[in-house]
Amino acid sequence: MSAKLSTGCEVLVVGCEKALVRYFSVFLKISGYKVDTALSVSEAFLKAQAHPPDILIIMTLMPEISGVEVGLRISSRSHCPVVFVTATDIGDFNGTLEHLRRQGCACMVLPLPFDNSDLLAKLKALAQVSNQ
Repeated sequence: MSAKLSTGCEVLVVGCEKALVRYFSVFLKISGYKVDTALSVSEAFLKAQAHPPDILIIMTLMPEISGVEVGLRISSRSHCPVVFVTATDIGDFNGTLEHLRRQGCACMVLPLPFDNSDLLAKLKALAQVSNQ
């Protein structure tokens, strides 16, 4: 993992909505990040195992299993922070986030719809937490 999580770090974007995954990929590449994508849970596990990401961005609603569970598994193996992308109420995640943080997972929620500056701010905040 990079010593500093900032532009130039490697981000794995995981989601089953191809257009949204592509949007993240293009925006983050333009913003200076190296990006890989996965459109399924199995592809995410394979890519994360072969090349652990510096940051994981994952949609919470995945067809196979919960994106939260996938994020926790990948984070626990690669020790990367996670941004959970969701269309549901953020309040629904308060207990889950606390549980994940107690397990050592640096994580945040990005609600849909989102502003690009909010995404970049969350990545910066996770970088600061991860570098402490």
